[in-house]
Amino acid sequence: MDSVQKIQTNFGVSDEDFETMCTEIYRQYLVCMCNDPTTKTGDITELNKLASTLQLSNLNVGEAHAEAARDIFRLKATWTPEDELADPEHPDRMSIDKFLFLTERALRGSGETEEAFTYEMSRVSKAFGLSAKEIQNRCNAISKPFYLRALSSTRSKIDTGEISSDMLQRARNQLGINDWAARDMHISTYSNEVRSLLGTDKENDDDSFDAASLAFPEGALDRLEKLKDVLGLSDEDANYEIETETTPLFQATASSAFARAIEDSSQSSAVWDEISARQAQLGLSDEVTSSLVGNIAVQAVGEIFEEAVGFAKVNNAPKTMEVLDRALATKESVVAMLASSGNDDEATINEKYFDANSQRSAVGFIPYPDRLRMYQIYYSTCLKKSKGGKELSAEQEENLSKFQVILGIEESTVLETIKNTCGPIVKDNMVMACKDILGPEYDDDLVVSLKKENEKLISNLRVPDSLVESYTRTCYSDSLGMVQNMAPGGIPGKEYVGKLAAIRDFLNIEIEEVQEGHLSAFGPAYKKSVIEAMGATGIIRPDFREPLSKLRMGLGVTEEAAESLFHEAVSEKMKPIVQKVVNEMERTLLTTQQLSQKRGMDMGEDMFQSGKPASVSTYSDIFIT
Repeated sequence: MDSVQKIQTNFGVSDEDFETMCTEIYRQYLVCMCNDPTTKTGDITELNKLASTLQLSNLNVGEAHAEAARDIFRLKATWTPEDELADPEHPDRMSIDKFLFLTERALRGSGETEEAFTYEMSRVSKAFGLSAKEIQNRCNAISKPFYLRALSSTRSKIDTGEISSDMLQRARNQLGINDWAARDMHISTYSNEVRSLLGTDKENDDDSFDAASLAFPEGALDRLEKLKDVLGLSDEDANYEIETETTPLFQATASSAFARAIEDSSQSSAVWDEISARQAQLGLSDEVTSSLVGNIAVQAVGEIFEEAVGFAKVNNAPKTMEVLDRALATKESVVAMLASSGNDDEATINEKYFDANSQRSAVGFIPYPDRLRMYQIYYSTCLKKSKGGKELSAEQEENLSKFQVILGIEESTVLETIKNTCGPIVKDNMVMACKDILGPEYDDDLVVSLKKENEKLISNLRVPDSLVESYTRTCYSDSLGMVQNMAPGGIPGKEYVGKLAAIRDFLNIEIEEVQEGHLSAFGPAYKKSVIEAMGATGIIRPDFREPLSKLRMGLGVTEEAAESLFHEAVSEKMKPIVQKVVNEMERTLLTTQQLSQKRGMDMGEDMFQSGKPASVSTYSDIFIT
């Protein structure tokens, strides 16, 4: 710098002229430098040193680059076809890009304001007819390869400790690499190192290639930790890159292990040990491992349930049941294997991976109507395969309970399924039993046997009490109807009264509960008996009253109902007698014209009418007759 000032002094050049000369020297050096299309990182340093030596101001540097832009355009673009200038590898295009890169670096390195930088770059962009964005893209195309080479060197020397994050920061500053671009390149570099250490970056055409055998070599994780610190990556970014590369490798091992555990649940502990060892080889965290294992578990079981849905939709009951049994066995094997890890108990595992209310569970993705359809088919098929089609085995009961939980079937829906599937079986059994009791082979032992059989059937099929109660009412009502049809005159004899009592015992109902039915079935017969007992006089003799009372009790009619029926019978019996008395009184006391007006019809002439009051003997005679 002192030498340059001496030259100015020795030749007596004014400051203004000397500044112009220095600016021109810088411009010519810049143009000559760009004649070589190859860009070197040393070019930036040379220009900075030249500007410093010549004591150029930011304004001088800006002016020199603006003038040089016109020179470069004239030399490299004026006579070069556009298609060649569009080729990034053409020498003239490379020279222009080199000039743009050096200009951007020189102006950025001068420390000027953003407004000043924008102004100076606009002069350059105008000379080439390029937008600011296009210029920036061309500068990045030169700077990024330089920085990638620096990152590659960082990978090769990471164990030596020669490379630090500060060195990379200085390289970025020199090349103009912004933070976002640097982060992307750092992550890419880290990812390349992960693949290199795992061996997944190599092309492998060998058919015997086994992803489950790849693993980090000894010391690889420490090396990656050092690289992460130098590159300034967060734990989250670094772990993500490791997980991205190692997840397929872990899944290959875990999936194979799961398949073995599903085939033989006794291997659950050994399988989990294998999975844990693979986790350590690949440097996966417990959280990530748990998530991956859970996904494999959900997928292993979910695929089988999805297969069952397909058969259920076409009403293929045998295949639906077969696949559901396989799904249940697989689920239990998976739970046993996960429990052997010691991380969660079975209840927690079921909640995590087999909660029907969670969309991420093994069955949560299946619509509820499809889950319900599978349960109903499984239930009805179990019943058909059961002993006599009327008794579920303990194993079937247990499986149905498990499926209710796994498929998320509500208790009310289960009861409805039982009602629709088992209800008719219980009802038919009760109807047949009532018919047997009413049949000729009836005896006390038969009732006891039928009752035990019916109670066992209800218990085995879990038919709710409310449904059984409705069936008992129906069966008893039907039994009353049959007795009514079989009994002469609708009045059952002592035999059928006893059989009805036996049916009530069989159905576990009291006479008070069904007296309405008895009244409906036998009330008319009792009423008819009362009318017959009254005879022509309308008076019930004392010797008829006790038989009527016994009849009432035998028919199961209450005293209140019997009294009501008695009043009806008396009304029906006495009404014609009273009407006859009234008619005779009217005929005796009224004229023919009056009688015709009252009755609305021509009554003719009464030859016996005297118009005199009737005597007392006349009333008694009419009543008696």
